[in-house]
Amino acid sequence: ELEAIAVQWNINDLDFYLSLRDWFRGRRLAEQDLEERRYQAQGAAA
Repeated sequence: ELEAIAVQWNINDLDFYLSLRDWFRGRRLAEQDLEERRYQAQGAAA
């Protein structure tokens, strides 16, 4: 997925690749954290 983005944007730069990888990881972690908070909020509301 990351390689496809770099190829599409014609960017051959390791720093760009690493930054993009970190951004995607951060998004996934944020989504997991949000799901956990929703689950906890449902339990607290019950």
